[in-house]
Amino acid sequence: SSGINAEWPLRPGDERLLEAVQARDPSVDMFFKVLSLCHTVMSEQEEGKLVYQAQSPDEEALLTAARNFGYVYLRRTQKTVTLSLLGSEEEYELLALLDFDNVRKRMSIILRCP
Repeated sequence: SSGINAEWPLRPGDERLLEAVQARDPSVDMFFKVLSLCHTVMSEQEEGKLVYQAQSPDEEALLTAARNFGYVYLRRTQKTVTLSLLGSEEEYELLALLDFDNVRKRMSIILRCP
């Protein structure tokens, strides 16, 4: 069981989430990896800075939150998705991407983990 789940909600100034990220708590680690991988945002370099181009402000906000905790989406190609996870790069093989649609009301991504 994760120590982060002990008392919710987190309050301003509560350090438990940051501590769980730094300790690489498995459930917190997976949560931020999923935020960093499951989206349709494109990234680009502008004047040496990583910039996200999102169709949805929600996707951009979630991806930025993950980035603020050290789970940085770097790029996606037709075959891979690359993240920087707390300073080390991981590349995931992109097997399928199902875009958001109004019937399913979600998008899905199928990846092979490194």
